[in-house]
Amino acid sequence: MAFFRFEVEGKMQNQRERMDRTKHFLERVWRNALMGSLIFVLSCVVASAQTTASVSGSVKDPSGAVLPGVEVTMTQTDTGLKRSAVTNETGLYTLTNLPVGPYRLEAGLPGFRSYVQTGILLQVNDNPVINVALEVGQVTETIEVQANAALLETRTTTIGQVIDNQRVLELPLNGRQVTELVLLSGVANIGGVNANNSGIRNYPTTTISVAGGAGNGLVYLLDGATHNDPYNNMGLPMPFPDALQEFKVESSAGPAQYGQHASGVMNAVTKSGTNEIHGDVFEFLRNGRLNARNAYALRRDDLRRNQFGGTVGGPIKKNKLFFFAGHQTTTNRQTPPEDRQFVPTAAMLAGDFTAFASAECNNGRPLTLRAPFVNNKVDPRLFSPAAVRLVTWNKDGLVFPTTSNPCGELRFGRKSADTEHITLGKVDLQKSEKSSLFFRYQEARRFTPNDLDPSNYLTLSIGNLTQNVFSAVVGNTYLISPDMVSSFRVSGIRTRLDRTAPKVLDLSDIGIKNVFNPYPHFMRMVITNGFNWAVNIQPGHYSTVAEQFSEDLSWVRGAHQWGFGGNFIHTNLNANSGVNTNPTFTFSGQAQSGSGLGDFLLGRPSLFAQGNENVGNGRQHYIAAYVQDTWKVSPKLTLNYGVRWEPFLPGYEANNQTAHFDRAAFDAGVHSKVYVNAPAGLQFPPLRGTTGRSEDGRTNKYHDNAWWHFAPRLGFALDPTGDGRMTIRGAGGIFFDYAHLWTYSSQGSNAPFGNQIQIFPSSFDDPYTSIGLPNPFPQFANKNSTFSQFGSYNSYRTNHHAPYVYQWNLSIQRQIGNNWLVSANYLGNSTMHLLGDTEHNPAIYLGSGACTINGVNYTTCSTLANLNQRRALFLANAGEGQYYGYVEDVTDDGTQNYHGMLLSVQSRRSKGLTVQGNYTWSHCIGDPGDSQPGIGTSAQYPGRRFYERGDCDGDRRQVANFSTVYATPQFSSKPMQILASNWQISGLVRLQTGSYFTVTSGFDTCLCGAQGRDRANQLLANVYTADKSPTQYLNPAAFGRPADGQWGTGNINTQGPGQIDINVALTRKFHVRETQTVEFRAEAFNLPNHLNPYNPGANAPGLATQNTNVFSSVNFGKLLTARDPRIIQLALKFVF
Repeated sequence: MAFFRFEVEGKMQNQRERMDRTKHFLERVWRNALMGSLIFVLSCVVASAQTTASVSGSVKDPSGAVLPGVEVTMTQTDTGLKRSAVTNETGLYTLTNLPVGPYRLEAGLPGFRSYVQTGILLQVNDNPVINVALEVGQVTETIEVQANAALLETRTTTIGQVIDNQRVLELPLNGRQVTELVLLSGVANIGGVNANNSGIRNYPTTTISVAGGAGNGLVYLLDGATHNDPYNNMGLPMPFPDALQEFKVESSAGPAQYGQHASGVMNAVTKSGTNEIHGDVFEFLRNGRLNARNAYALRRDDLRRNQFGGTVGGPIKKNKLFFFAGHQTTTNRQTPPEDRQFVPTAAMLAGDFTAFASAECNNGRPLTLRAPFVNNKVDPRLFSPAAVRLVTWNKDGLVFPTTSNPCGELRFGRKSADTEHITLGKVDLQKSEKSSLFFRYQEARRFTPNDLDPSNYLTLSIGNLTQNVFSAVVGNTYLISPDMVSSFRVSGIRTRLDRTAPKVLDLSDIGIKNVFNPYPHFMRMVITNGFNWAVNIQPGHYSTVAEQFSEDLSWVRGAHQWGFGGNFIHTNLNANSGVNTNPTFTFSGQAQSGSGLGDFLLGRPSLFAQGNENVGNGRQHYIAAYVQDTWKVSPKLTLNYGVRWEPFLPGYEANNQTAHFDRAAFDAGVHSKVYVNAPAGLQFPPLRGTTGRSEDGRTNKYHDNAWWHFAPRLGFALDPTGDGRMTIRGAGGIFFDYAHLWTYSSQGSNAPFGNQIQIFPSSFDDPYTSIGLPNPFPQFANKNSTFSQFGSYNSYRTNHHAPYVYQWNLSIQRQIGNNWLVSANYLGNSTMHLLGDTEHNPAIYLGSGACTINGVNYTTCSTLANLNQRRALFLANAGEGQYYGYVEDVTDDGTQNYHGMLLSVQSRRSKGLTVQGNYTWSHCIGDPGDSQPGIGTSAQYPGRRFYERGDCDGDRRQVANFSTVYATPQFSSKPMQILASNWQISGLVRLQTGSYFTVTSGFDTCLCGAQGRDRANQLLANVYTADKSPTQYLNPAAFGRPADGQWGTGNINTQGPGQIDINVALTRKFHVRETQTVEFRAEAFNLPNHLNPYNPGANAPGLATQNTNVFSSVNFGKLLTARDPRIIQLALKFVF
């Protein structure tokens, strides 16, 4: 993209020069606005202002009087970049937009000695105050000071934590994933809604909740450009540690340039080249023979993991043009801990379930199976032929496994393999003293093959995954005048994911009749307390695009530093998901016998679901503008105030595949004019290929626009003593957010597009015929499309409100000596308009006696079999209501509150030691958020919102972090040099209390199909065993199954076990030459081999969910999966 720049040439009068520069700047912004589609003259996001640093201070003479007219120059010692400012009439100076790195400060005024301060290290988004005292003398005389800047924040009011380059490189980082270092900021936890981070529809990342915020509410910036995935708003892959300079996490009540998402900001900067060639070559390796055995594995892992690569950077032309490049490849081969599933034994296939139902096989609670079982035995001639054919399959090399365990338990591992390549390149150009440019490109490629072992059909859990992410950014910083700096960013992101399934078996292969198999030789099934496979294997294609333009203007005017700016981001999502397409049976045991395996063999499913391919083509625009001021009211007081304009511009569906349900239209019998066979109440945008508003009154936008969104911000920083050793800071403001594009993907599952249905057949072998319905698949949308009975829908409100967060904080900082800083912080926030859901078409419990519904007599009025006939719309109008099953109303009325105390201590590097630690005590409570509406099968039952309110996802009441890096000194004696010099030890400790989970009954006891329908009854106040042993963590006697027609009384929040992580690295460096070293490094993760179990029912990587939080589970209340045991990693690195 062409970019025009005008500069004033020649010697002109100051006033004329300023006028011309201002004119040329406005011309430049106007051209950029036209070329960038939408760049605001008064705008900026968290772009350049957050990837650079600022320095300010005062200059005084020996008597303490201020000195105007002093020229202050900052020089980056690695590249020679210089930036100057002149003190104003109050002796103040400010230098903004300084790239991070080491600096030298120089100050000079005729009649005074020159002042030079070295050793200054600026970090990302730093705002240090460096005050200068000039002494009377000749300019040729120099006073030189070796000192870093003060640690205190006296200008900014947000609460943040820098993770510097030493910590990024030297701390023992499991997997070398730098995003996990975000947790060191103190108020950050792994958590939030994980449904959007499945790793099968997006590039795998870490779900992080900051200060109680959403797991996808964190803004990720890389070199000042957006680095969030449009698919789920989570972070895209960051550079590996050797290519990353540093990053900062900002967590509360930032100034007006902060926006887009509300939880906080992770602001990362990649490395750049300097005037010297530098880089490294490395390899990190793991081998299972060095590791401890996982507590729940039968054998030691056979892990083979290698990470290797290197970096190089340097000058192309010294002080002018620089380059940096890096690459890392990771190969991983392993067999994770054994999965635990249950399959029919030979006795069960002969009709004898006696052993399977015994107390020994059911955690001390024997089962009595219902009819047709008698004394836990049944005539095997009643079994479904298709079920028997599946569990005895042995054909063409594909084998269904068997077991000799009388309980049917089968334990096995799955082979896991993946390969990842991350490549980064960067070029920096110091075009002139006024203008600098950079270009950075990064790509991440990952491939994971399927895990099928043909000798055990159940090993199949994932398909073949190809995942690619590409990102690039161009940045330009231009000095319009010594007091005015302009920064411009243009960036782009593209992701692509393809998932394919191996060909094994489909329902037709085992004899199921009258079903449509869109993917031949592939099927899915879920059996409670039985076996599951192919859960994450459905074929699909997902790709996203993001394009960003941002412009930032910083203007120092006396005691004020004004900021103006704005941001424009356009995002696309094109998704084709097979998640609903493949016919899927669920056997919970509720349909017939009380056992999932029993109902499976009898051929009595509790649910059958299918739909067309879910196609989503979401598009969205994001725009924002702000104005803010940092006002140095007095030497002791600084005010930050501003306002951000951030309109809510909801996304739209490019192919018009959306549907809206209107209850008033249903009651009035109003039918769609777009799809003429649609039942009353459904409304649609125009047919695909047309635009505007349809005859139904709908467009392809998910919601209406809301233009008048203004977010004020206010903060202060007070230096009460005026000596720069202590600050009291406070801030508050409003922060808007918006949903990611995958939020709306379920619109593609609505009829006539996805045609997702959920029915309750009485036969596994012929599901549709068993309840008198035709097979509606395949179907394709057109004006005359037919609509299936009991179709599933989700509907978004037209006047949907964007979520926003009130944030506030109060902080006290105290610097001790030159290198220590302690602080105490209070953070609070209140979230409004959380995305949620309510059932539009709830099933009504009509009692257990006989009744008649729409002319049909039922001996038991309320059962799962007639759930659809008991739905509100069917009871109101059976003729129209018969076309509606599950209907989700996506709501915006959820709320959430967070309060936290953060205590921290840090010491920057001194005498080889650096320390950082913090302790967080916090609590977050709120309504359940739904970041994937329509993907599940249940919503909140009307009027029972209180039933689901509880602790937030990822809530951890207490968290403590500690990290340190210590390098031994250079001893003078030769023996001590050999034995004790050049050693380095680093450690990372994290202690946290447990997260929360819900105990469920395993059955839809309210017989309503709604969220929370299966919660267990809590019978005892203390639900734990006496010692909270992993072999029996929960007390089964503390829970019970609710009666049919009742909701469970159990607490939605049961606390799981805590977690202790202690990671240590030991490094020995050998100097080959003055600037070359060889490093040998040994790392231990979970050094004491502490058992860190997952919560009951939690998903452990590589394993099926164990469902031990389900009361009906044979392993209820047990802890059966754990995080990694002690892992040893060895590394060799050559640094030059």
